[in-house]
This record gives sequence, structure tokens and C-alpha cells, in this order.
Amino acid sequence: MNFRCSFLYVLVLASVGLLYLIYNQQLASTVIVSKALFINQSTLLDLRNSIYTSLPSILSKRKEMLRIKQNATSLENVKSTASRDRYDINNGNSTDAPTNVTLFAKGISVSEERKKEEPKKAHSEHTSGSTPVNESTQINNLRLSDNINTTKSYYMTVTCRGRLGNQMFQYAALFGTVRMYPEWTPFLLDYRFPMIGKAFRDSLSIPRMNINKRSFKKVKMGIKAVAGLEKLKHLPKTNVKIVGYFQSHKYFEHAKNGLRKEFSFPRKIQDKAMDYFQSIAPQEWRNKPFVRVGIQVRRTDMATDSWQRNGWLSGPPSYFAHAMEYFRQKYDRVQFIVASDDLGWCRTYIRGNNINYSNHDYILDLAILSLSDHTIISVGTYSWWAGWLCKGTTIYYGVPPPENTYFGHIYANDSWIPGSDEYNHWLAVI
Repeated sequence: MNFRCSFLYVLVLASVGLLYLIYNQQLASTVIVSKALFINQSTLLDLRNSIYTSLPSILSKRKEMLRIKQNATSLENVKSTASRDRYDINNGNSTDAPTNVTLFAKGISVSEERKKEEPKKAHSEHTSGSTPVNESTQINNLRLSDNINTTKSYYMTVTCRGRLGNQMFQYAALFGTVRMYPEWTPFLLDYRFPMIGKAFRDSLSIPRMNINKRSFKKVKMGIKAVAGLEKLKHLPKTNVKIVGYFQSHKYFEHAKNGLRKEFSFPRKIQDKAMDYFQSIAPQEWRNKPFVRVGIQVRRTDMATDSWQRNGWLSGPPSYFAHAMEYFRQKYDRVQFIVASDDLGWCRTYIRGNNINYSNHDYILDLAILSLSDHTIISVGTYSWWAGWLCKGTTIYYGVPPPENTYFGHIYANDSWIPGSDEYNHWLAVI
């Protein structure tokens, strides 16, 4: 037993010393290792030099093999998608696969030349000169809308930052940008946007692709919410990855009707929301008309002193009381549904008759808020989307952030609060 322990001790000591020798090139360590292993010091130095000579070559070959394997896998995935998912961009009919499915690996494009194999299709008289129809088909478990032209010159993707609210702004910016600048085809990196993919998995039209992102030029949009609008006018004519938070409706105002279809909850989520509505409906109102008002209250991090000093004003209890009173004065029967990351605070400060507190996950809560008749929002991107998706009146906290704060520097009020339209009406209350 003692001999085995001694042998293992010597072996461990030799291994540690040899690793130290290889990575640090310390000659003093060769003395320790050579004595431990009873090896001549010059022999050990020769071993070290041999390792140093061969190691870069081994690592380089391994890196090259991994790159070739990744590129081959990516190409097979794209080819498989192209052959499996068939659609017609103009008519929405089943036909051949996309004519230019491109894989970018180390800056080289590999195209499937189906275009020259396909005869030109004549349009029927009733479709000639008409705008594209709104039909779509499945690709990679996501819908590819017919108004996205897969034969465009370049590809565009967007960074994924933050949680659901931020991801929705980034997706919306990409959705709106490619409709302003049609020479780019949008896609999402296949491992990004997990929250938005889970919330709207049946309705998103921008496909996921496995593409080497290093071949894309990053274009940073700047710190201000609308700074990127000017930069988008001067994008380089290449494959780009737009980087930013894009927290403004101005990136997608021109495409808001299509975006609302993108952000449609799966039928299963909608059914759960409607079941919840039925379960909390006041018994005395069963056969009478009444309105539901969703209230989203963001607290936790944004209620701390540091966030408040930065200008993130979530609104005091008096704000929610005034907003609720607005609806009570306007309608005879009003039911309020509160969703928050701090329901304890809400139960203390948001009180009254016919108030319910939703304690569901973030996806179902957003669906409940958006399916309500009207909304009262606080601060943050999640709250903003609850108001934007709701078809009714959205009340927001009307005190603007101080200009000398971080939030006040980033946002102008017209970049954060959208104008009222036929879908919803935004109203400031303090």
C-alpha cells in the first residue's frame, strides 16, 4: 500500500511539473521533474522542445478539422431545409424550394442553383399587379411569410439581448428594417431568441438558420433609442448583424399591422387566458357587459434607488389609483387584473373592488394583459409590449424621466410612446 501511494505521489508530482514546464518554459522546473522521474535533464529538455514543436501543428489541424465538420453540418442542414420545405413566394402555393439558399462559411457563399432549373411562372390576370397575399407556409417550425424574398442579395440578423420584452423589440426592429430596405433577407441564428420563440412559436415568420456569424459585419446602432434609424440608411452592402436594443416603435411603425400577426400567441396559450377570464368573472356580472383592464406593474430591480436615479420611473401608488379611477368613471362595470413581478407590493397598494392578481408565468401573463380590453402599464419593455398588443386604451405614467438621467438621455417621449391609431389609444396619467 505504501509503495503504491509513493508511486502515485511521484507520478502526480511529475505530471504537475511537466505541465508547468510546458506552459511556462521554466528551466528550474526541469530539475524537479528530472529528479522525481530519474531522467536526465537534457533528455527532459529535448522532450519539452519536441512537444513545443509539434503542439501548434496538432492544434492547428484539430481546429481545421472542426471547422470543416461544422461547415459540412451547416451545409447539410440548409440543404435539408431547402429540399423539405417547399413554397412559392408570390402565390403561397406549393412548389420548389427557395432558389438561393446560401451558407456563409469563412466568407464564401455556396448557392443551390435551382433558379436556372426553374421555368419562369406566368401570373394569372387576377394576380397581376396586385399586392402580395398574406399566406405563409412552414419552414424550420417557423412560418416564412410570402413577402420575404429569399433571392435578395444579402442577409441580415440581429443580436439577442435581455429577456422577452427586449427580444421582442429586437425581432421587431429586424422585421421592420427588411421592409424598409428590401435588399436584405432576415433570419435568426438558430440558437438565439429562446423566449420569443417559446411565446410566439406558431406565428413568427423570420426563419432560423445555422450560419457562421463571423462572416457578418456588425453594425452598432448607438446608445440612443432612435440613433439606429439614421445608421440603417447607410448600411454596408454586405451581410450584416445589427446590434442594439431598438427600444422604439419607430423601427417598425410602418409594419405594425404585420408585426401584430407575428406576435400572436399560440391557441393553447389563448385558451388558457380565456379560461382564466371565465374563472374570475364576477358572478353578478355573468349576463351583463363589463370591461377588463390589465395592470402591469414592474418593480424589483426598477424600484431600487439606483434605477430610480437613472430615470426609470415605475409610478407611485397614486398613479395606479388615478388610472383605475379613469376607467371606473368611464364604464359602469370594470374588472382589474394585476400582473407583476412583485404581487406583494400590489396587494398592499393596489386595492379595491373587483381586483384580481394574476400569478402565472411571464408568457401567460402577457397574453392575459394583451387580451384584456384596456391596459395600465408602468415601466420596462415587457410592460410596454403589454400596452402595445392590447386593442384598447393604454394608460402610461405621464411623468417623463429627467433629462439629466440615463433614461432621459436615451429616450425622447415620441420615440418611446407611440401615437394613437385605430388599434389602440395611448393616454398619459400622473
